[in-house]
Amino acid sequence: MIVVSDAGPIIHLSLIGRIDLLPILYGRVLIPDLVYREVVQAGEGLPGSSELRDAEWWTARSMSTRPSFSKP
Repeated sequence: MIVVSDAGPIIHLSLIGRIDLLPILYGRVLIPDLVYREVVQAGEGLPGSSELRDAEWWTARSMSTRPSFSKP
């Protein structure tokens, strides 16, 4: 299973001290570059910043900002 996380779960799980649930439940988690910048760089000193920066259970990925849909 591929899991991609937005900033919300990372921040809120950090607030309650349970960011460990992400790797427990999903193993590896993909973090879009934008989410990494939002949580770690722009959110420096806020919940989730150091937890994500120091964690080894995630992989950063560059994600397209435009969904690619095929016409039927």
